Amino acid sequence: VSVPVRGVSIRPEHFQRKEIERRPWVILGSDQFPELCRNTTSDSLLGNLHQIWDRLAPTSLLLVRYGSGERKSVWDEQRAEQVLAAINLLFLLTVDLTGGRERASPRPVFRARYREYCDLPLAFGLTGVRSVGHTGRLGLLAGDDALQLTLRGVDDMVVSGPTIIRQVLNGDLLGPREGRLRSGMVGILGAFDTLTTGAFVAHLTGVAEALVDAQANSDDGKASWKRKADRIKVLVGNEHATAVDRVLRCRHEYVHSSQQPANDVLAFVALAVAVQVWGGLAKLYDQFADHGDLERLLDGAAIGNRATPPVADAFTDVIDAIPTGPKHERLWIQAWLQCGSA
Repeated sequence: VSVPVRGVSIRPEHFQRKEIERRPWVILGSDQFPELCRNTTSDSLLGNLHQIWDRLAPTSLLLVRYGSGERKSVWDEQRAEQVLAAINLLFLLTVDLTGGRERASPRPVFRARYREYCDLPLAFGLTGVRSVGHTGRLGLLAGDDALQLTLRGVDDMVVSGPTIIRQVLNGDLLGPREGRLRSGMVGILGAFDTLTTGAFVAHLTGVAEALVDAQANSDDGKASWKRKADRIKVLVGNEHATAVDRVLRCRHEYVHSSQQPANDVLAFVALAVAVQVWGGLAKLYDQFADHGDLERLLDGAAIGNRATPPVADAFTDVIDAIPTGPKHERLWIQAWLQCGSA
């Protein structure tokens, strides 16, 4: 399955057809397109490749190999979507862009859908054209200023990245807990298909809540919502509780009254929250085999964050047992959580 992507531009390096065929996935840059076509024997595939480059102008092309029986139909792209979601999370957790800009920025990698950098159909309303998701700074960063890497460089990032990312890229069988992280990857990637900033924030907020709550459907009422919010605050660092509250309030206003945020700041904050929650849980999964123990740890840390000294001192060891908070993650996460907390 071939997926045109934006966000990373793979620099030319020699490759052979056998090397492509043996890999479960490969990213090729536009400069490698002629060599790819020379190694393509199918006229149908060759025609599709030409249409992709001519119509979509992607920065790179992701090829995902399916094994026998892995594809339910010719339209089944589930495996390819999971691979792209894993690469997107890898870049968000690994790469910072500063370069003299106002603040560090995330580096998403997502599917290219149209030649224009908006990547999505324009939405029309009574007042004319309405801005859609990728016309904001997130989309322009991935389109106009794609990160320059080699495939070997991406491979090195995979080796040093979270275990679950390697498992998804290799097509390993996953248990329920790892499957939750994989769903979180796909959920974060799916936010880049939303049409408005409010939808983008709401989508990512839902992803963060699903990640922290394995029993999301077992409780009703305000207690369940508060529990999820408290766990998210533990994972992003209690000093950024205000940023979480702002994102939750934005989601509420969008869902219940279709109110859009005034600018795209909360889009970056919501992305920072979701990626931070995912990264924190990925680390904790390596320490706690039982998900119930992990959730009890998060609840204990939340109680400690709310308590006042000297009661809070009793929870110090619990809070310190969670190796998360923005100081453990990327500069762009720190920058936008701080912005959301201001």
